[in-house]
Amino acid sequence: MPTGCSSTYAGAAFEGRTDSAVHARNLVSEFVAQLRASAAFTVPAEALGAALLVVTELVTNVVKHASGPCVLELELAADALEITVWDTEPALPVMAAPDALRPSRHGLEIVHALSRAVTVEQRAGGKRICASVPLG
Repeated sequence: MPTGCSSTYAGAAFEGRTDSAVHARNLVSEFVAQLRASAAFTVPAEALGAALLVVTELVTNVVKHASGPCVLELELAADALEITVWDTEPALPVMAAPDALRPSRHGLEIVHALSRAVTVEQRAGGKRICASVPLG
């Protein structure tokens, strides 16, 4: 899991194993800790929680639905954390109709609810999902 980090960017590649979401959450926590330590940006606990949940849902979807590795990129952009996940599955995810009685498949609903904007694009070799999570 190579990792790159700067004051406004962090990135890592994951093998798509069941522990990938744990490692992805750790990267988010480390990145936000760096932001807080640099005094460049205040990140409330609620915003960190939202970012952690969005990353968990996106990386877990890769593990469940893609047949290969993924790349996670985090970038501070104004007052938001831009979360980008690249994977090898070309099929775009489809958000199911809201249903409180459905026991699973709520991941994209959660991502959309916690994000200011979500984009999904097919790219060479797979797809890219970007979510902008407000930090303030």
